[in-house]
Amino acid sequence: MTPFQILLPCLAAAVFGISTQDEGGAHSVERIALVEHLDPEWIWCDGEPRDEQVAYFAVSIQLEQPAKIVDGLFTADNSFRFWIDGVPSISGSDLRAPQSIQNGPDLTAGEHLFCVAAKNQQGPAALAGFLELELADGTRAHLQTSSAWASWQGQPEGWPMVAASEVLAAQPAKGLGRVAAPTEPWGDLFGFSKLPDPETFILPEGLVCERIYAGDRKEGSWASMTFGEGGSLYVCGERGSIFAMEISDDLLGGPAISLGRRRGPLVEGISRARAVELPVQSAQGLEWGHDSLYVVMSTSPSSAGGLHRLRDTDGDGELDHHERLAVFGAQSEHGAHGIRFGPDGGLYLLTGNYVNFPEPTDELASLGHLTEAFPPNVQEDVLLPRIWDPRNHAHGIMAPGAQLWRTDKDGAAWQQVAWGMRNPYDLAITDAGEIFTYDADMEWDHGTPWYRSPRVVHLVPGGEYGWRAGTAKWPASYVDSLPAVVETDLASPTGIELAAGSAFSAKYQDSLFLGDWAWGRITMARLQPDGASYSAEMGTLVEGRGLAVTDMEIGPDGWLWFVIGGRGSQSGLYRIREQAAKDESARLAQSALTPTPDQELRRKLESGDTELAVRQLRSKDRALAYAAQRALELADPATWFTGKLRLDLGTALPLARAWPETLEAELQGSQAQIQDWFRGPLALRDFQRAQRTVMVMHMRLSPDSMAPYIEGWTRDLKAALTIQDEGVNRETGRLLTALEAPGLPALFLRQMSPHYSQEHQLHFALLLRLVDEGWTDALRTQYFTWFQRAAGFQGGASLAGFVKAIETEALTRVPEGQRQAMADLAKAELATPAALSQGPFVKDWKLDDLLREVAALTTKPDPARGAKVFRRAACVQCHRTGGEGGALGPDLTSVTRRFTRRDLFEAIVDPTRAVSDQYQLVTMPAGLLNHSTSQDIADLEAFLEQGTGTKAAAEK
Repeated sequence: MTPFQILLPCLAAAVFGISTQDEGGAHSVERIALVEHLDPEWIWCDGEPRDEQVAYFAVSIQLEQPAKIVDGLFTADNSFRFWIDGVPSISGSDLRAPQSIQNGPDLTAGEHLFCVAAKNQQGPAALAGFLELELADGTRAHLQTSSAWASWQGQPEGWPMVAASEVLAAQPAKGLGRVAAPTEPWGDLFGFSKLPDPETFILPEGLVCERIYAGDRKEGSWASMTFGEGGSLYVCGERGSIFAMEISDDLLGGPAISLGRRRGPLVEGISRARAVELPVQSAQGLEWGHDSLYVVMSTSPSSAGGLHRLRDTDGDGELDHHERLAVFGAQSEHGAHGIRFGPDGGLYLLTGNYVNFPEPTDELASLGHLTEAFPPNVQEDVLLPRIWDPRNHAHGIMAPGAQLWRTDKDGAAWQQVAWGMRNPYDLAITDAGEIFTYDADMEWDHGTPWYRSPRVVHLVPGGEYGWRAGTAKWPASYVDSLPAVVETDLASPTGIELAAGSAFSAKYQDSLFLGDWAWGRITMARLQPDGASYSAEMGTLVEGRGLAVTDMEIGPDGWLWFVIGGRGSQSGLYRIREQAAKDESARLAQSALTPTPDQELRRKLESGDTELAVRQLRSKDRALAYAAQRALELADPATWFTGKLRLDLGTALPLARAWPETLEAELQGSQAQIQDWFRGPLALRDFQRAQRTVMVMHMRLSPDSMAPYIEGWTRDLKAALTIQDEGVNRETGRLLTALEAPGLPALFLRQMSPHYSQEHQLHFALLLRLVDEGWTDALRTQYFTWFQRAAGFQGGASLAGFVKAIETEALTRVPEGQRQAMADLAKAELATPAALSQGPFVKDWKLDDLLREVAALTTKPDPARGAKVFRRAACVQCHRTGGEGGALGPDLTSVTRRFTRRDLFEAIVDPTRAVSDQYQLVTMPAGLLNHSTSQDIADLEAFLEQGTGTKAAAEK
């Protein structure tokens, strides 16, 4: 028996009306009980609606116990006014903006009257709404519009205090359809579309996911979250205000108990979100500490972008004091992001690669202008001219790219910690102070040699991670940078969190939870010590449709809480916990995150121990060798490069990067020591160190100091192109190009044969665009004919543009008399797409119509038919899926993983509602589905759900 089955008998007198007939046969209204499940109807008075008509509605209830109104929404086509026991309550004049009743008046035991007057301007007319009541015994019930309400076409006597007898004698309202159906032409204006259902999620055995809160549209599309003191929770939309909620000890101490709601709090024990009334918004970083809420506003510097601190100065539980600590920012998804306090008391902040630092003011710091911020040897260090992204992404953005910063609680002293990432959103810090982030790939680069996968990165002091714009990204082999802990499959990295010390059992304690917005999942990187750093194995914690995860945090209960949202999609709060009892000993496990001896050694190097650094320069451990190099770069060479220390593969790189004058002086008598760096049997790591050292020397030293070595190096590097490792050969080719070695066209064209990977061929084509000497007519013909093959390469949105840019620049080096012939050779003989025939007009689709009709279909959707719709509706011209299609708009390969059906259809029907800043210059036309039936659109959704290419799906 449910609580409401117990409640109904005692509420036999708590009523609103249903239609019946009196003895004379006239329709009237009788009393029925409040209801458990929320499902209001659209209603109006009997007859056809008239322009400027006013309709009157009422319901009388008799409560046997006190109650209070805890929630409610009403709206009307076109306006309404609402009274409770004759007292005005709310009113509204915009159908699309329902008016809410939150924490309404207390209701005593006894009779209560609810009256609504609604006015129609013209056309269709309707009223809809509900109230949620919490009874004295703690149970909840709903009063909602239905065809059972009393209605009048003229104002009844005594309005708005109509006698109960008048209510019972009135005509019943005319039911027009359920709000949640949704009903044409009004639709689901209350946001009754449910959050993604955890019952549909895939989780490891023993874990359960719970829906906690469904965000309203007015609460924004949530991008960040953090827990405060005493069970408080703060969330913020990517373009909206900060909201606060309170979580009870009961919810923190046990499973969530459903309230049966479809909006706001979905379970017992969490309050409705309330806006923080301070001048902060659009936060992509929130962190609580030192009795303060720290906020990173991801807006432009002129619009208060930067770091803010909010405090409660009077102890009433409400944040009431605001100060801006630092100015920086960009209103961009590549702006300022996550913040965390470390165990050292420092506040660590991530900035994306679009962040700019204006001039500081007398009151505010601006990070990029701090004199100690950038070590003098942080440079672009790109050996050859790059090609910028042909779609204009990150044009002109130079090193250090995305950065990790550290400041104190007052934002007074700032320090740059690490750099060279692309766009990491969040960070996690162990009890020992080890910092991790999840850096994003540039998906448009997919299929090119400069593509870098999404990657988990161990951020160490002075760490360089090699992101550069366009074709200039450093490969992971460069020893003056650090590699990833693990590279992942395609993802859109968002929030991250460490399980160490949480309530999760020991098998999860070594995991780093990783939010993936695009693919609707949270993955796990199971960390394990690997020398002085870490490696990881990947797994999946949870995945499901519509699970667009933006941020997460271990809650006060030790379980993982996370929010979904972003780009205007539905916001929601969830929790993942284990069904078994908490294992308190798990909090002490943290075995993989306890510092190892090698990690302690790395920390000693990071503290500046130059004597130790000299011994570790040639370490097989990449993290130790890097830390040693950094220690020597930051120390005067007079303190460590003394008489007994030779110039070799260990000492040359830190000298070239930070002390080129010292290196040039040493080179005067050291030819024999460096001439044979590429000769003879060398370990791969030594060969790669030699490659990068010579590159840096070429960029930092004078040509005269390099001249004596170039001939020998060139000879040995040419011989080294026989190494059967594509990555090593690419960097050998890059260095030979910079050294202007003779005979490169013949040498490099061998590396562009079809049995090499697409990426490998592109790399050598990129190099040959810079080569002037060594060409013959046959070699030029072979090179430019290759562009026909490259036209069929598959990859990201920028791939074709990069190929075209390579061709265009290469043509400038062709003698004028041959240029047109080579340009003609480069043109691919590609089949032109057939003219699109969209077919006859079907319907001017509106969102609610589309949702209703697709839901009502009885024929199973067919992805093969959907692939044809994808082409016919012109989607394929601008969007890719499975590596095929156009590139003007976002890649749709994973779109059904991050969006619910409602969000997906809304993005198609109303394409300008929420647009990523990467696509602001591209306008998607409306009405693309107006030539498709509801079955066509369901098939299209099935095709996108399948995530395959258009050709493959169409051929099935």
